[in-house]
Order: sequence, then C-alpha cells, then structure tokens
Amino acid sequence: MNSDSITLGLERPDDVRRFAVANITDFGISRGRRSNARRGMLYGLVGGAAIGSVWAAATYEKGSGKCSFFYCTPDYRSAKGMKADAGAIVGALGGLVAGGIIGRFYHTEKWTRRPVR
Repeated sequence: MNSDSITLGLERPDDVRRFAVANITDFGISRGRRSNARRGMLYGLVGGAAIGSVWAAATYEKGSGKCSFFYCTPDYRSAKGMKADAGAIVGALGGLVAGGIIGRFYHTEKWTRRPVR
C-alpha cells in the first residue's frame, strides 16, 4: 500500500490487484456466515401445506351411506384418502422437516457496508 493505491493479493500468489484510493467509496465487512434452517423450515411449512392440501383434495373419495356404532346401512362405503385439511397438516410437517434439513446446510454470509471517509 502506498498513498495513492492499495494492492490486494487474491487466492493465488501471482493474482494481485491494485486499486486507486481515490476510486474507493465504501467497503464491506463480513459479519460471518449463518445457517438458513429457519427460513428453510418456513418455506417448507408453507410449500408442504399447499402441496399436501392439493394432493389430498385431488385423491380424496367421499364415502357413502351411514354407519353408527352398532349398525351400517347396506350401501355404506368408507371414505378413501385424506381431506384437504389433513393433507395440509401432513404436508406442512413433512415440509417443515425437509426445509429445515436443507436450510441447515445452506449458508449465507452477512455483510455490512461502511463508507470511506
């Protein structure tokens, strides 16, 4: 470094960059890396609920007839599949877990910009 320029060495020893001090207006300070598990869990929860409810609504077949504790009518047929609300809950739980696992391994770096005085 001299009074009119700054020299930075990058990854390789022969890879050097020189910058004029007059052209530098601000710089960034790294505040560290962080996991995105919470964000992944939120996205997974919402996405899983949406997919689960659509899937359940598309595959649900309503039953027919009536059934009580002691007697079922002759035309009784039980329902097949899940209702949309149950599908949303199952999908949300699955998405929550999957999103948390994926987000746990996806990291971002937080930067703060500072002006040069």
